[in-house]
Amino acid sequence: MHACACCKVEARMRNASRLIREWSKTHGAQSLPAHWCLTRGKLGLKTGKFCHLHGKGWHTTVVLQFLIDFAEDKANIDPLLKSALWSANNFLSILQEHRKQSTLLTSEIIQQVLAVGGFFQKCYLHLAVKYKRFCPYLLFYVRPKFHLLTHFIHACEKIRNPLCSSTWMDETWIGQIMKLASKCHKRTMQLTTLQRYCTGPGNNFETCACAQNDFAFL
Repeated sequence: MHACACCKVEARMRNASRLIREWSKTHGAQSLPAHWCLTRGKLGLKTGKFCHLHGKGWHTTVVLQFLIDFAEDKANIDPLLKSALWSANNFLSILQEHRKQSTLLTSEIIQQVLAVGGFFQKCYLHLAVKYKRFCPYLLFYVRPKFHLLTHFIHACEKIRNPLCSSTWMDETWIGQIMKLASKCHKRTMQLTTLQRYCTGPGNNFETCACAQNDFAFL
């Protein structure tokens, strides 16, 4: 029975992956790679009890927009979930589009983001309570990311677009360091990690986004 259930989950993930990839080719600003697919690891099903999507930021955006389009004409999907999907995509899209024009937000944009972002938070909290025991996994986890999102939305009151202060490149770098450190002995981890970084990613000027600027100081 367990093997049969696992096969069904795998089949549903493959089917969902195919639908998302096909949708991204005709609707998304960028189409997902042909090899992209949902897995147990990407959905957090291997470890922990919180089901969530691991991936690049723009991959998440494509999946979010696909879900909005997919749920639009489905009568059996919770209207509260549809509202959460719409509001999440709306306030993030506002910030992304406005970032192309300026790093500073107008008063109208600030009020719109606060209103729509606040509406998304309310929808998410209601969903978290409503589906708390829906399945073995937590579908709507409140801590700690939700707290961070609250600060992200209210940061708009400071006029500067919070997307302009993102740390995605820093997080990518930290991920590289963690991967190297995991292969080192704990007693010599600091030195060995630095040595491996200097001979590997740290020495690869072609893939390092800041290499040219760093080299100018030498």
